[in-house]
Amino acid sequence: MEQRLWGTAKTTQRDRQRYFESFRQKRSLINNQSSSSSDDNSDDEEWIQQLERDYGRRYVNRKTKWTRLEKILAFCLVITLFLIIFLLTALVYSKIRHSDESLLEFTLGGQKYCNTDGCVQASHRILTYSDQAREPCDSFYDYACGAWVKENAIPSTHLSKWTSFTEVSDKNQRLLKRILDDMHADPQDNEALEKVRMFFNSCLRTDFIEKQGNASLEKLIQYVGSWPLTGGEWNEERWSFGQALTRIHHLKSMPLFYMYVATDDRNSSQNIIQIQQSGITLADESFYQSNPKNDKMVKSYLKLLARTGMLLGGKKKSIIEQSMEVFEFEKKLASIYEKREDKGADKMYNRITVAELLKLCPAIPWLDYMNSMFEVPVKADEDIVVYTPNYLKKMSDLVIKTDRRIIANYMVWHLIKPTLPLLSKSYRNAALEFLGKDVNNHQDKGEESWKNCVTKTDSMLGFGTGYLFVKEMKKEGKYSEKKIKRMLKLIKEEFTVALRHNTWMDDVTKQRAIDKTNSIIEMIGYPYWIENLKSLENYYQDLNITNDPLQNYFNAREFYHSKTMERRGKLVRRNEWHMTPTEVNAYYNAPNNYIALPMGLLQPPFFSPNYPHSMNYGALGTIIAHELSHGFDSQGRNFDKSGNLNKWWSNVTFESFDNKTQCLKKHYHRYQKKNTSRTLAEDLADQGGLKIAHQAFKTHQYLHEEDRALPAISLSSEQLFFLGYAQSWCTISSNQQQQNAADVHSDSRTRVDASLSNSEAFAKAFKCRTNSRMNPQNKCTIW
Repeated sequence: MEQRLWGTAKTTQRDRQRYFESFRQKRSLINNQSSSSSDDNSDDEEWIQQLERDYGRRYVNRKTKWTRLEKILAFCLVITLFLIIFLLTALVYSKIRHSDESLLEFTLGGQKYCNTDGCVQASHRILTYSDQAREPCDSFYDYACGAWVKENAIPSTHLSKWTSFTEVSDKNQRLLKRILDDMHADPQDNEALEKVRMFFNSCLRTDFIEKQGNASLEKLIQYVGSWPLTGGEWNEERWSFGQALTRIHHLKSMPLFYMYVATDDRNSSQNIIQIQQSGITLADESFYQSNPKNDKMVKSYLKLLARTGMLLGGKKKSIIEQSMEVFEFEKKLASIYEKREDKGADKMYNRITVAELLKLCPAIPWLDYMNSMFEVPVKADEDIVVYTPNYLKKMSDLVIKTDRRIIANYMVWHLIKPTLPLLSKSYRNAALEFLGKDVNNHQDKGEESWKNCVTKTDSMLGFGTGYLFVKEMKKEGKYSEKKIKRMLKLIKEEFTVALRHNTWMDDVTKQRAIDKTNSIIEMIGYPYWIENLKSLENYYQDLNITNDPLQNYFNAREFYHSKTMERRGKLVRRNEWHMTPTEVNAYYNAPNNYIALPMGLLQPPFFSPNYPHSMNYGALGTIIAHELSHGFDSQGRNFDKSGNLNKWWSNVTFESFDNKTQCLKKHYHRYQKKNTSRTLAEDLADQGGLKIAHQAFKTHQYLHEEDRALPAISLSSEQLFFLGYAQSWCTISSNQQQQNAADVHSDSRTRVDASLSNSEAFAKAFKCRTNSRMNPQNKCTIW
């Protein structure tokens, strides 16, 4: 095909004539000034005519001699042009991949739409979760989550609940499995990572576990004394209650009570020994109350206990009787539990000496017990903090009058119940049946096994797995600490504005609240020290890992128990992490006045660096603001900016706040039957978090260019904010009522509908008529 001189096929005949006429004129001028002969002019004319005939070809054949300098310059020019083109291409590609969503867009009908992968994913989530046939002003939860709830079921590997949080947690587990599988065969250069690998591998070694049979479990029982429930002779005189209790607590199992070392609420710079109620093996004390749902669960619980005893050689009739005795003892413990929601933090704090503890709870040999836990001896005049003194007194009376055989059965059961998934197939099947799963038809036993092993590895060596998780998340570009810090900063600023403008705080209390907000420590993603492999190695140097999964489990528990006890007598490290990087949660710690946001949470649907800001603020933003609000709720208000238990609110502020909370209790009661006094602190945080995060988003919009619209969705940024909030709480639950009874949070539907129906901004965004379900005329305002 003939190539054209001007690189375009649309050059007209007139253009060509104009070009050659100009060329003739220039040649004529040159020839007139030269001394060339007429023959030369004739030759030129012929040359021009030939050029005209050959017009359209890329070049005219002629010999040209290039100087050395010209060749060098030409070569340099070509190389320079190539480098410029390469760098520009790389720059554009980088911008497209990592830009703030503004490079990839299209315009339709005057509206700019975002067309990045992040925006497409956000649109897909919204469309697959929401039920467009529902009316948002009737129930926004049904509108936002209806399709997802209809199309999904609780996976067989989960007990009774499937939420946005468990969905992300499941993704994290699968990522960890892939990482751990890649480590499976090869020993690691770093000792800490090698311990992670060995722990996970030992858990997966079902052949070794089956071969061991009862050996590991029997060895454990022998170490802590004996388990009368399994039969054989039991000599009460030879059994030492104090020794059994001490050894079991060393393994971080806490029957009867829980002793640990943590920040002193009255002096936040110091650690102190603390004791509180503990000992039931069901999830909540309310589960021991008799009702049809609880009775069914108790029956399964007794079956699990009896079956475990029989697998260890016990006789059925004797085991059933002794299992009932254990349950009745636990039921009595549950009945004397103190209800924390009925007390403020200041009333729960009781500073006493060890000598006073001996008088309060004489059933426990406290000095012997404590001195077995610490290297530095504990004296009778040492101060400790007791949070549940009434429980300890009643527990002591119960222990004194209860048969020692029942106490021994109870304590050993408390120790071994969590270990059943680590034992042989018979024990694992018994645990599955207790969880309500059909063992014969269970399709995911393989998945159940690896998930259990990933969970155990992550919980026991969380900073080691955290290192691996953080490294992978950063490599995949799923984490943006800069954006999260920017969001957190803006939310704190808006919280300060809300404090200045609220009407129920006096000026002095307002200033103290602002000072507390400004003093909050931000812990984002993970503890930075885990990225230093030498530090990680030093942290785990005292942890021994073998090829026995049960031994490894208790080695790790004992290791962490020792870490906790080592804090005694040391200054508090306020930025010490008590959550692992993979956790899908957020946390506000009042005694240390910090907020923790683990990396496990900082991903879709809660956050993505590639999501519209509206959805990030609606999901993660409300979670952050929720946690900040805890610093000023019915519990957080008791702690000052340094984390000390201190009455820093005036009496007038206390009264005004409590009056306003009555309105909120009534409002939430319209949406659920649950006791709203129990959920008040969380309801306050939901309400305040939603309002503060929304205002922070509005400020972000003012300071920056507004988000592009999402493809295939005709929703404004305002509407996307509220949808981002609602869809973070989508939940499928098989026993919603029971879950609610045991939880200090309102159920998911209430967290969406009750919170949003109290928002003027929501009603305006979705044009809900006054007195519709999602826009009642009377609203409660706190923040």
